[in-house]
Amino acid sequence: MPPLVFIRIAASRAVHPVDMMFEALMRVANWDQLERIWEFIVGFFKFLWALLRFLGGG
Repeated sequence: MPPLVFIRIAASRAVHPVDMMFEALMRVANWDQLERIWEFIVGFFKFLWALLRFLGGG
């Protein structure tokens, strides 16, 4: 199918762009990549939490 057909289908479904990006990511990425992304996100927030505790004196 040409790209315009995909655009028309997506426009007719009236799906939020974030949902479309998440759906595309789930199709392309395998579970190993998603697990690594999740571990990075969790580690980043743990770092921020520790930094806030350190700067807050707690």
